Amino acid sequence: MTQDCYINNTVSPAFSNGVLSWCEGDVFAFYIRARLSSAGAPIDDLTGYTAEVRFSHPAGGVVHTFACDLSDGRARLDFTSAVTAKFCPGRYVYDVTVIGTDGARSTVASDCPAVVR
Repeated sequence: MTQDCYINNTVSPAFSNGVLSWCEGDVFAFYIRARLSSAGAPIDDLTGYTAEVRFSHPAGGVVHTFACDLSDGRARLDFTSAVTAKFCPGRYVYDVTVIGTDGARSTVASDCPAVVR
């Protein structure tokens, strides 16, 4: 028998009002779409670009870092059972850094909120 977890009447995981939320032990994939530009012009071909998405606990440092390919324009974060086991209920933040084909790193989002119930 499975038991669903609900967050604000929405099945977990959920992304609402800029907050990624999930229930402890959930296994899921979360996608972050990448829309990049250089000198004001959009970069349409993201072949060779990667993203690093680092989740941290404010009091305890880095919990998990995802390394993702951006070739299809999005980063896929696989929250496997091994990954979710690292997250106890509480509040977290995550940063998204894009690594270009030349190795240049650019943080495109920081201190994004996440909550585990």
